[in-house]
Amino acid sequence: MEQVSVMSDSEHRDDDAPSLRQRIHQATGDREREARALADRADDEIDERDAERAVRRASGDQTEPAADDELATPADAREVAKERDN
Repeated sequence: MEQVSVMSDSEHRDDDAPSLRQRIHQATGDREREARALADRADDEIDERDAERAVRRASGDQTEPAADDELATPADAREVAKERDN
């Protein structure tokens, strides 16, 4: 069973671990809000569209290769943005 952190979003901003808010939305299957939570944590150049794509990739909702984890990270969103820019 996966342990869920009880740290606040602001405490998680320094690392790449999913925030509690993102975990809650992932657990309920609300990909749109999960993406919004990820975009809020990611760099300013990451928009919600890139975050949503990273979330769907991580959850296996897309035909693209699945991510290493079920929860997208800011690094995943940055990778999606980089792919889009190329």
